[in-house]
Amino acid sequence: MQKPVPFRSRFPIPQKQEKLVAAGFSLRSLKAAATGHLSAHQISALLALIMSGLIFLLTEATAWAADSARREFIVRLRPGPPVCVLVYRKAGKKLKLAAPVLTYRHRGKMASVADIDGDGQLDLLVLVYKKTRYDKKLAWRPFVYTLHEGSWVPKWLGSRVGRPLMEAVLVNTSAGARLLTVERFAEGKTVLTLYHWRGFGFWGEWTSAPMPAARSLQVKDRDGDGRDEISVVEFGGARRWFECSDGKLVWIQE
Repeated sequence: MQKPVPFRSRFPIPQKQEKLVAAGFSLRSLKAAATGHLSAHQISALLALIMSGLIFLLTEATAWAADSARREFIVRLRPGPPVCVLVYRKAGKKLKLAAPVLTYRHRGKMASVADIDGDGQLDLLVLVYKKTRYDKKLAWRPFVYTLHEGSWVPKWLGSRVGRPLMEAVLVNTSAGARLLTVERFAEGKTVLTLYHWRGFGFWGEWTSAPMPAARSLQVKDRDGDGRDEISVVEFGGARRWFECSDGKLVWIQE
């Protein structure tokens, strides 16, 4: 089975935890610690993780909760390579690890979570920068995992969507979760595309008119109605907000 892939957060991992990856920390290290076979260097790194984690939670948990008030899960990532991922579950005002710490050799970005097929299990989308068996060019690939018995299990390791992929997130709409992408259309132009899950993979539902170099895709439930609003930065630096209505994105005039 392929190793789990990293997930991105807007919050960087503390520097001490980044040093931990360089020290070779992994789940095997925890097993080694239980059996007394850790090296002095690994023991020092493990202690650094514990201490930095405690300090970090005390100082930044409030900021996490304020920014992600409606989100049950919070994901933190060191983009790498190699990457290191921590996935937390909100428990009141506290945060608890919801899955094992993950490491992976490729770069990753743009992680988001939702229940894409309505089965009650959390799904996670992450973009991975890699080649595939049939495409030898480095590109961003959409990988989907599902949380099963405390671990991330591969659900769909996609090689591409309709056009060259630049950014992607999962969004919650009145019709259920959707995949929203920023794709390269032509020189200096991009399109936004909505996809829905169709058993195994995503099916295109709506595509915007070409827009000038959209980037910095963000998703947030600004009005607390349980449905996400989406924003992108267009050429020139202007940020525009959209909402999903009747299977398409509609510009919110502010």
